Amino acid sequence: SRAADYGRIPLVDHMTASNREILLACMIEDMAAVERIEEIAAVDGVNLLAVGPSDLSRSLGVSGQPDDPKLVAAIDRVRDAVKKGAGARLALPLGHAAYPRNAAQLRELGAGYTNCAPTPEARLLHSLRTQLAEARRLLG
Repeated sequence: SRAADYGRIPLVDHMTASNREILLACMIEDMAAVERIEEIAAVDGVNLLAVGPSDLSRSLGVSGQPDDPKLVAAIDRVRDAVKKGAGARLALPLGHAAYPRNAAQLRELGAGYTNCAPTPEARLLHSLRTQLAEARRLLG
């Protein structure tokens, strides 16, 4: 394979490096996954259980309601399963519109991994728009 440099990297070395460097993440994006989360969390070798709050909230019928008890309960169930599971970490997005939580809140929830949502480009554009609006307001 290309990853093993077409055979130039010995197979055992390639497998060792792959096991060390490759991450297995399972996306939890609907109630079907939440309903089986204890089974999923018990699988050895899964590194992350990543909640997709937009899709999950849609599957619950609560889009645009980040504090709806159904969404909060579903995420709590994932969190609890991660704590009891085979070693995966909980992944939740930072500042996601469907579940806007800051880093301290994610830590409280037990998140062991996060990503910035929206994308860095969207955050930059939002910041620039905010600054431009403020400049227009102050300078006319």
